[in-house]
Amino acid sequence: MDKINKNFETSEKENDESKIFDPVFELENIKQTTNHAERRQKIKEYKVKLTEQKERIATMQDLLINFIRQNPDVPLDELSQKLEKMGGNLNLADWQIEIGRKILIEYDRRHNLIKELKKQYPDEQELFYFLFGWKPEGKIEFSEEPITIVMGCHNFNDFARLFSTGGRYEAILEVKKEKKDELREIVGGYLFHMKDPYGGLAIVFNKAQWAHKEKTTIVHEEQHAIYSLFNKILTKKQYLPVLKKESPMDENLDQLKIYLHSYLLFCEEYAADEVLAYFRQINPERLGRLFEYLTKAEESGGIYDFCSKSERSALVESCCDEIKEKLELTPSEDLQSKIEKIVEEIFVVEYRRHLQEGIRAMALLKDLNFSDEETIAFLSTELLSQWPRTVNRLIEQRQLKGKLN
Repeated sequence: MDKINKNFETSEKENDESKIFDPVFELENIKQTTNHAERRQKIKEYKVKLTEQKERIATMQDLLINFIRQNPDVPLDELSQKLEKMGGNLNLADWQIEIGRKILIEYDRRHNLIKELKKQYPDEQELFYFLFGWKPEGKIEFSEEPITIVMGCHNFNDFARLFSTGGRYEAILEVKKEKKDELREIVGGYLFHMKDPYGGLAIVFNKAQWAHKEKTTIVHEEQHAIYSLFNKILTKKQYLPVLKKESPMDENLDQLKIYLHSYLLFCEEYAADEVLAYFRQINPERLGRLFEYLTKAEESGGIYDFCSKSERSALVESCCDEIKEKLELTPSEDLQSKIEKIVEEIFVVEYRRHLQEGIRAMALLKDLNFSDEETIAFLSTELLSQWPRTVNRLIEQRQLKGKLN
C-alpha cells in the first residue's frame, strides 16, 4: 500500500506544470477558427493532446486499480479522495473528475452486489443456478475478485455453454461440435451477457483443460473487467461533440467525425490489448485467424466485437440526440443516413483496416525473429493504426545496422 501511495505522490510531481486539457472546450475553440489551414493544424494538435490525456487517464486508472486490488473493501469516500487528488495532479477538468466519481460509484455497486450474492447464496450450486437458470454437469469452483466472480468449470460442456453465450440466462442446452472444437483452445473469458443487474460480473475459466493457466488468466480477464468499467463511462461521456446552431451542417458533421475518431481510439486500444494478449499463445500461421476472431459479429457469438452493430447503432443514436439537443432539430432521414454512413466508414472500414494491417505488421516482426518481448515492447506503446509505420521504421533501422540480409 505504501508503494501505491508513493506512486500517487510521484505522479503529482511529474505533471505539476502541465495545463488542463478540456476536450470539449478545445473543440469549441477549433470551431471558432475560420481559417481552413489553421483549423486543420488545430485538429492535429487536438488529436495529439487527446492521446496524451488518454495516457494520463490510463495512469490514473492503473493507480486506482492497483489501490483497489490491495484493498478491495476500501470505502467509497476514500476512493473518491484518491480520485480527486489524482485528477488534480493529472490536470483533468472538473467535469472529467466528476465522471470518475460515477465510475467509482459503479465499482462500489458491483463490489457490494457480489458480496450480497455470496451472502444470499453460500451454496455455489444454488448461486450458479440463480445466475444462469440451469444446473451444471460438473463441479464449479467460485472465487471472489474485486468486481467479478470467477467460475472454474471442471466440465468442458459447462464452460462451452457459458462462454459461447456470454452467460445469458437459460441459454441453449447444447453447443454444436464445431463450436466446441474451437473453444477447447480457449482458456477463459469475461461474461458480458448475464441478466440484469449482474451483467459483466463473472469470469468463466476452462479448468477442465487449462488448470495450469488459471492464475494468469484470472488476472488477464479481471483486468479487462476493471478497464471496461472505467472506459465504458469515460469514452462515452468524455468526448461528446460541441455543436452550434449557427454553423453549417457540414461543419457540425465534421465535429461528429472528430468525436467518433476519438471514440475509435479506445475501441482500437481494446483490440490491440487482445492482439498482444494472444500474441504469445498462437503460432504465426494462426495470426490470420485472429482477425476473424476479433471481428466476429456479436450477434453470431463474437465476444470481442468492440465495434459491434449494437455499439454502432448506439453511436448513431447519441449523435442524433446531440443534434436534437444542441441544434434543436430532429434529424431528417437523409441526415441520419449520412451519420450512419460516417459511423460505418469509421467503425467498420477504418477499424478493420487498422486491425488487419496491425496484425500483419506484428506477424512480420515475428517472421524477422524479433523476440516476443521486443515485439510487445515496441507495439504496446503505439496506437494500433501506427503499428505498420512503427514496424517499417524498426526494419529500416535494422537494415541500416546490417542486421537484416
